[in-house]
Amino acid sequence: MGANHLFVIDREGKVAFRSEFAHAPTLYKALSQLDDQDGYGTVLAGLDRSMHMLGATAYGWRGPRRGGKVSMEDIIRRAPPLAANLKMGK
Repeated sequence: MGANHLFVIDREGKVAFRSEFAHAPTLYKALSQLDDQDGYGTVLAGLDRSMHMLGATAYGWRGPRRGGKVSMEDIIRRAPPLAANLKMGK
């Protein structure tokens, strides 16, 4: 797995939702749905593989730069399209 994965764990300690790219609006929906289910079960079909590129395009390298050189290298190596969008967001 690369960087930026997101996991939501339910009350039983099971993975209720996993996202390959952290995205605040999707996390909010997953947590809201889990709350509606009293903290149990799978939410949002359990998996999101969408590459949420808008944030990267809008904010550029500012976020990954806080993670340091290794963080930036991981993005370039594992997600070249995302790295290109980050460059456009400069």
